[in-house]
Amino acid sequence: MSLLLVLVTLILGFAVKLNPRLSGAEFRIDELLSRDHLAVGNTIALTINAVLSPPGIILILLVLFAFLLIVRRSPVNAFAVTFAIAIYFIARGTRGATPAAIIGLGFALLVAGSRLYLGVHYPSDVLGSFLVAPAAICIYTGLWTQYGMHILNWIPFLDRIGPIPPTPQPRGRPATRPSAPETR
Repeated sequence: MSLLLVLVTLILGFAVKLNPRLSGAEFRIDELLSRDHLAVGNTIALTINAVLSPPGIILILLVLFAFLLIVRRSPVNAFAVTFAIAIYFIARGTRGATPAAIIGLGFALLVAGSRLYLGVHYPSDVLGSFLVAPAAICIYTGLWTQYGMHILNWIPFLDRIGPIPPTPQPRGRPATRPSAPETR
């Protein structure tokens, strides 16, 4: 069915592009739609435009991933996928990166198979965990990159463990690390 839809789309697209009468008719339809706008139509069209903008689509995807995580998920498999990704990132840049990726993927697939075999989850639950785990990692990494070092700077006892790298500053301003309050 999807192949048929792709073929119909391609045929219609080439028909409009190659036939000057069709592309002229398409242009006249565009002109007619652009002439007389109503306030209701503008409101609906602009709302759809805003909701389906790139930030809106990202928000929709985040809500869908949260839904998958809460309602339809396999937490055991999500852990296996996350663990495999973590092991790969630890080994990244070394000779062990490829074996780590292969072993990690094998481990995640083995856990997924075991969840299906035991009848604990449906295939969509397991597939959802393969989608949700990397999405959660991306969200967490973005949040950590943005706020993590700032939060660590608020914890004074970490100075006793070792130095915390300075917080990145915009260009032209020196990087600073606020000193911890003195304790006696």
